Amino acid sequence: MNYNKIVLVEPKITAPRIDGFSEIAEPIGLCYIKSYLKKRGYNVKIIQQAFKTDKETIDLILKENPDAVGFTMTTNMYNRVKRFSKILKDRNIFTIVGGAHPTNSPESCVKHFDYIIIGEGEETTLELLNNLNLNKKTNKIKGIAYYDCKIKKTIINPRRKRLNFDKQELPDREDLDMTIYKKTFAFYPFPTDIKNLGTILGSKGCPYNCSFCSNNSQWKRQVTSRSAKNIFKEIRLLYKKYNVNYIWFQDETFTLNKEKVIELCDKIIKSGMKIYFGCMSRINMIDKELLGIMKKAGWHHISYGIESGDQKTLNKMDKMIDLKNAKKVIKMTLDNGIIPRAFYIIGTQHDTIKSLEKTKKYAIELDTLFSRFGYLYPFLGTKDREYIDKNKLWIESPTNLNLVHCLKPVVKSKVSKEYLIKFRTDVLKNIYTSKEYQERKNKFLQKYPEYKESYKKWKEYNYYINL
Repeated sequence: MNYNKIVLVEPKITAPRIDGFSEIAEPIGLCYIKSYLKKRGYNVKIIQQAFKTDKETIDLILKENPDAVGFTMTTNMYNRVKRFSKILKDRNIFTIVGGAHPTNSPESCVKHFDYIIIGEGEETTLELLNNLNLNKKTNKIKGIAYYDCKIKKTIINPRRKRLNFDKQELPDREDLDMTIYKKTFAFYPFPTDIKNLGTILGSKGCPYNCSFCSNNSQWKRQVTSRSAKNIFKEIRLLYKKYNVNYIWFQDETFTLNKEKVIELCDKIIKSGMKIYFGCMSRINMIDKELLGIMKKAGWHHISYGIESGDQKTLNKMDKMIDLKNAKKVIKMTLDNGIIPRAFYIIGTQHDTIKSLEKTKKYAIELDTLFSRFGYLYPFLGTKDREYIDKNKLWIESPTNLNLVHCLKPVVKSKVSKEYLIKFRTDVLKNIYTSKEYQERKNKFLQKYPEYKESYKKWKEYNYYINL
């Protein structure tokens, strides 16, 4: 059989649509794989499920009459992707899966798909398709896993060397509806003049080793990066071709290389393009000089992983940040006119009533305009998962993958599940209704009145202040 017509699919996650936990962004990994395969002669189509039903998605896939279908999959997509694959395989359509979950747990996927892609998918997928088309053996291909029916054994081959990220083709977005992303991904509060929102990946990987993060198992703490010149080229493309004036950087820690960020900001400022930007960073990777030039370039918000207001808990998470310094950095971010967004993790094996109360007090005092609290889900490949499995600390069965949405406690600690659920509601209400927050908000809106309309439309904020 000839494998030339390839459909790449991003299914939607099973998370409830609440508190923004299921933001929909571009399937940027698939866009990179499409451009890589397309340049080498393959006919490739991307289908993003987003707001479509399962039936609509399958119908769209079948309409393309593909020779092979490749899925990207996180853990919270597992059950849906498995169903999709069965439907396709029953019709003799070849299926491949890659992404975070298959990379960290290929053995859980091999019986449901023809091949598993481990790590980066570009070169591995190309070699696999080329070998299939030439009737060559596939058993020596690096970066794949599969189930050998003859010997009834799962085969997991060694990973291949990482790609030179700066030399890859820009991601191909031709199949995407670029108008849908601002509906779910523009973080509140935000300016109301956003036209379209785009996503850029400037680097892959993170050198840190937080206990709850699966990044280490996926990228082995190795970071591959693109140059400022390369990233700017993509910014200009999004701005001119897709009318994008808000760009979200998907990097785990966008500011790892200060000099590169400054160079990129200089290019943006000199271009005259009026674009808003958002990114994730770390408390120990930000300073006043950097914030100043980022604001001048158009930075709208920075997300920081605070995780806990209890330093002892943070240390157990291997977070490697200091809470006193975090207060200074968050204030410095807001003072520069960039919205600091704080993430917290509760429902961990370390939680106590005392540590949670410290977190509540800290979160109220912190100079943020947006706070998010999610329950720990110990993902495969993390230190937390290893510890929780070993000590049998699951509240719910780890095989119930419908719970992978950070909106329900799944780990036993010294506080009850009921306490945690009530705490999450109470802490957000206490933050947003606090005197400190209201003074902070009013001061910010006096200086930046363009955000007033956004506050009126911010459902989560209005929900908690009216509880």
